[in-house]
This record gives sequence, C-alpha cells and structure tokens, in this order.
Amino acid sequence: MISLTVLATAGPFLYLFIQKSAEEQLLKEQRRYQATLSQASSGMGRIKDLKRLLELVVYIITRAVRLENTLVYIYDTHRSKYLIGAFKGNIAVSDSSTIAASSPLVQYLIKIKTSIVYDEIKQRVQDYNDDNLAKVEKEMSELNAALVVPSLIEDRLLAILVLGKKKSGKLFGEDDLSVFSILANQAALAIENAQFYEDVKKTQEQLFQAEKMATIGTMAD
Repeated sequence: MISLTVLATAGPFLYLFIQKSAEEQLLKEQRRYQATLSQASSGMGRIKDLKRLLELVVYIITRAVRLENTLVYIYDTHRSKYLIGAFKGNIAVSDSSTIAASSPLVQYLIKIKTSIVYDEIKQRVQDYNDDNLAKVEKEMSELNAALVVPSLIEDRLLAILVLGKKKSGKLFGEDDLSVFSILANQAALAIENAQFYEDVKKTQEQLFQAEKMATIGTMAD
C-alpha cells in the first residue's frame, strides 16, 4: 500500500518531468537546424555558380532539417516554366519534370506570397470545398510536398522550394516557416545575382568571340 501510494503520488510528476525533457530535446534540435539554416542563408550571396548554389540549398535543408526529400524549381524565362534546378532525397524525378507558370500552385504562391503547408490546404479544401485550393492540393500531392516555400523578389517568383516530410514525423511549426521564409528570400537574391553573373559571363564570351572573328578577318584581308 505504501509503495502504491508513493507511485500514485510520484507518477504525475515523473510523467511531467519526462514530457518536459522530451520537449526540451525537440526544441534544442529545432534551434540547431534553424541556426544552421540562418547561417547558410547569410552566405549564399557569395556563390556565383547557379547550379552549385541550388545544390547547396537543397543539401543544407535536407541534412539540417532531416527531410525525406527536397527539390528546388527555378524559373526558365525562355520556356515560361519552372524546371528542376536541384534535388536530394529518395524521390523519382526526371529532366522533363516541370511546373507551368500558369499552374494553380504558382498562381496561389504569387497571390499569397508565403509558404503553403499541405495539411492546412487539405483541411481548408474539406472545410470550404474550394475548387482552386483543391487544384493546389492535388499539385502538392503529386510533388510529394509537405511544405512549399516561394522564393520571391517583389512579385517575381524566381524559384520554388518543395520540401518533403520530416523523417521524425513532426509537423512544420511557425518557427520553421519563419526560418524557411528568410532562407527563401536570401536564396532569391543569390539566384538573381548568380543569373546576372552568368549573363555577364556569356556576354563577355560572345564579345570575345566576335573580336576573335574580326581579328581573323583582318588578318585574312
């Protein structure tokens, strides 16, 4: 009876202690990867190679947050589509995988200018029976996306980050969305900078080639 009384008295306190310890461990893990993402976002602008930049973004996000998969789609002005720039994780993709600029997902991202959580969209579709949101949900499901983050400069959607589920099974919280928003904004600036650098490089190569041909023509004369 004494033992049972002690256990009955100590049980709730022991449960609270274990729960608090578990929560502190989760918060510690969350702060760790949030700090990693914040540090990574501050150094993106120094990378001039676009492909290397995109690969670094998906690598850091996937490893730091421990996601099942991560993809980044980047806008191609010539095709008016979003093409896969880089990906990581156990997911089947091909070079033909694209997102049309006119797709419901893209238009919704441009409209709300913030991240989209799949579970929230799914719930809203059930609550409001919205056809447009249903199309967005369908696209996210096809992309195997638990979270979609827009990478914007003003109203221009330069890239789309598609994040899979956390391996831990935990949901994305408000702190996660804030960190990913900062990361996506920094990525947009870095992408624009890398694209400008590539354009300048191509222009210089074209000018060099033109001067070379002109020199050859003069020598031939």
